[in-house]
Amino acid sequence: MGQLRRDEYAAALPTFSAGPHAGKHAVYEHEKFHAWITAKGSLHVQPLDAGKPVGKPFSCWSVSPYYSAKGTTYGRRVADFQEFGQPVVIPSKGGSIRISGRLVEEIPFTVEYTFEGNTIKARGGCRDRPSTKPSTTFRLITQFAATHRFSAETPTAQIAAATKGMTLESRLADGKSSPTYPYWQGLKGIAGPSSAMIVRGVFHPRVITFKPTGRTGRLQGYIYTGRRLCQGYYLAYTTQGKKIALSDTEATMIIE
Repeated sequence: MGQLRRDEYAAALPTFSAGPHAGKHAVYEHEKFHAWITAKGSLHVQPLDAGKPVGKPFSCWSVSPYYSAKGTTYGRRVADFQEFGQPVVIPSKGGSIRISGRLVEEIPFTVEYTFEGNTIKARGGCRDRPSTKPSTTFRLITQFAATHRFSAETPTAQIAAATKGMTLESRLADGKSSPTYPYWQGLKGIAGPSSAMIVRGVFHPRVITFKPTGRTGRLQGYIYTGRRLCQGYYLAYTTQGKKIALSDTEATMIIE
C-alpha cells in the first residue's frame, strides 16, 4: 500500500517567484493576521498586534487524511495537485481558493479556503474508491507549535508564571460544560467533541476561535498524554471520506 512522507509530495502548487510573497501560492492580509498557502497546499496563519507578528505562526486546516488498521493510524498523503489557480494575493474584500488533487491510492480530494474579514472558512473532503480498504477519515488539522521550551527540571510554578493567561477552552458539543485548560498544566487529553475551541493569551491580544459550521464532522483537540499545551498540540475537524460534499464539511476560524 503506497504512502508518501510529508516531504515527498509528487507535485507542488505554483508560487510567487520573487518579491515579498516569494514561495507562497496565495496570500491574504488583514489587520489582525496574515495568512498564506504554501506550495504543499498548507495554510499558515500569523496573528498580528499593531501590525507586528505576535506569537508563532500556526498551520491551519492542513489536509491530513488517515485510515486505521489493526489499532494503528496511518496517513494517506497528497500524491499530486490537479486543479488549482495561479499565485494570487487575495483582495481585502475577500475571496476563495479551491485546490483539488489525488491522495495516494488514486483517491480524489478537494479543499477550499474562503477569506472574509477576520474569518477563514475551510471545507474539504475526499472520495474513496470502491476498492479502498480501510476507508479514509478526512481531517482538516490545525497544528500549534510549542510556545516555550522548558527543561525537565523546571518547577511547575515557573512554567505557570511564564504561560500566565494562556488557555484553551473546549465548549463541548453536548452543551454540558466548557473545560478550560491552562497552558502550564499536564494533560491526559482534551475533552470533546466541541462546538467551539478558543485560544486565549497565546497571541495577545488576539483571541482565536474554531467552530464546526458544516452539517457533518466533529471538532476535537488532541495532545500526547502527559504533555502541556505549551509543548504543542493540534485541533482536528474530522469528516468521512465517502464523498466530496463541501457544503457539508465546513470549519470556521475567527481571529478577534
